[in-house]
Amino acid sequence: MATLIYIYAGVLQNIERGPGDITGIPPGASLIVEAPEWETMCEQAGGEAALIAELGVTDRRQEP
Repeated sequence: MATLIYIYAGVLQNIERGPGDITGIPPGASLIVEAPEWETMCEQAGGEAALIAELGVTDRRQEP
């Protein structure tokens, strides 16, 4: 299982993907597949909170 970061309609959330799963991405959405890419983006933006603010999205990863 892999946890991916998915951004669509101004919302940032995690999705789970297992071996053999296929993920469709609608126009205007983003999927950051691997954690290293997200971590690099955070570092370049000055931290995760700064990146989320820069992207202008609502972080819903911790919501049930």
